[in-house]
Amino acid sequence: MPLTAWRAGEFRGSPPSPRAAHTCNIIEDRMLLFGGWNGFHALNDFYALYTSPDVMFWQRLLPSNKRPKPRNNHASAVFGNSLFVHGGHNGEVWLSDMYEFTLKGTGGGASSDHTNAFNFTEEVSEELLGAWRRVKVLDRSKKPSARACHSLTRVFGRLYLFGGFDGIKCFNDLWVYEIAKESWSEIEFDDEIPRCRNGHCAISSSKGVVFFGGNTGKEYIGDVSVFDPEKREFHAPKALGVHPSARKGHSLVLLDEFSAVMFGGYDGRNRCNDLFILDISDLPSVVRWEKIIEESSPSPRQRGSLTAIPGGRCLLFGGFDGNCWKSDTYLLDTRKLSNSIHSNIISLPMLSNLEGLVDNPDFSDVVFILENQETLHAHKCILVAQSQYFRSMFKIGMTESGSKEIHLEHIPKKEFKVVIRFLYTSYLDETDLQTLCNVLLIADSYNLTALSDLCTKTIKQLVEVDNVCEILIIAHRCKIDQLVRFCVDFASSHANAIINGHKFAELSNEFPKLAHSISNSAVSKLI
Repeated sequence: MPLTAWRAGEFRGSPPSPRAAHTCNIIEDRMLLFGGWNGFHALNDFYALYTSPDVMFWQRLLPSNKRPKPRNNHASAVFGNSLFVHGGHNGEVWLSDMYEFTLKGTGGGASSDHTNAFNFTEEVSEELLGAWRRVKVLDRSKKPSARACHSLTRVFGRLYLFGGFDGIKCFNDLWVYEIAKESWSEIEFDDEIPRCRNGHCAISSSKGVVFFGGNTGKEYIGDVSVFDPEKREFHAPKALGVHPSARKGHSLVLLDEFSAVMFGGYDGRNRCNDLFILDISDLPSVVRWEKIIEESSPSPRQRGSLTAIPGGRCLLFGGFDGNCWKSDTYLLDTRKLSNSIHSNIISLPMLSNLEGLVDNPDFSDVVFILENQETLHAHKCILVAQSQYFRSMFKIGMTESGSKEIHLEHIPKKEFKVVIRFLYTSYLDETDLQTLCNVLLIADSYNLTALSDLCTKTIKQLVEVDNVCEILIIAHRCKIDQLVRFCVDFASSHANAIINGHKFAELSNEFPKLAHSISNSAVSKLI
């Protein structure tokens, strides 16, 4: 069942102008928004949003002479009643400075007796709310170099800075800032560490700092890494479930000690508006992704901000959709996600155990003989429970019903193992396009509708100019009308790059009706 966890926000006051690559951080019931990029220049305007359940009020903070200079793609973190802002890019120069904004007194916000004319004034001097100062480092050699698109994450009295980009290269260095000592130090590692990246996200949990996504400068990253601050070592947990595509510019927000929520980003092809829960209860060994099907979601975007605010909510502001910078605001009711979150805690160990049975000879009562005489061990009871095809094979009296060996020599083991793993766990985390297309053909042959649907959704994310004709042929052969329509629409939208190519010529010879559909659709878009 689709959820309706998102709703458009209703606010009073003076909201920020459209932007992306800003930061938002919560201190008690105030969310502080700073900086960003509006398509023309970097920003350094500063806003407070009062997040009472009864009223949400934007307040523009008028600048003092100590406010940081304009910047975007900076990193930020909160410690106590202080907001730390590091680095970024001002439109011309990569920055390495760090500022601290300290609130004069927390405990008074829109949700307390402090609900007064001051809080509901659209513009006030930031000096009435708090004070900026530039953080000075005595030993200038011991601090992170200038960068943007990095992460800054607080663990107790320390800030951990990871990754980023300086216009020439991406980083994978990890620095720690001792807040009490006001000193930086770089953490050195003997073992392998995560790849260089920028545009990733990081959250602090009770089991370590969790990193997801980013871009190396050459490719997008879709893995999860965990840093243990006590042992000073990285872990690469096994990722289960329906994974998000590799991406950058997304948001990742900690909900509780067991889970986080991820939204949006850019995967190199599309801006995204998908919503995922990340179960982190079994760190550092395992994480599990679950995609949340939403009835209505905010429009796709990257470099927006999703921030946990009081009352079991997350607030989404701004971002870039590929054409324009946004200023819309949405609220995500995380309480509506609780059933998925807590069922994950129960199901994760069970599904992990089931995955351990895939191609495991222990207690196996059937062996598939596949291409090149490779074998795959399975369990009839699981296959019968999950698939009507296998139920018929083993129960109704097909030739194979009494045999321990099932011969499917026309199917490669790699693809068939993906199918069997899905039947055991409902997971599909394959990202290779050719493998997915082959799995789709198998799923169609064996009437595995759920797997076909999931393959189709995943393949849509991988469609490009160079492969759309091939995918269209597969979709046509499998009679997957939804994917056929998607490919025709994609091809017609990129007609100039496709119609003169050799793959379109091959499509025209073999499937002239499909080629005509693309041509007709392209013409209709010009009229």
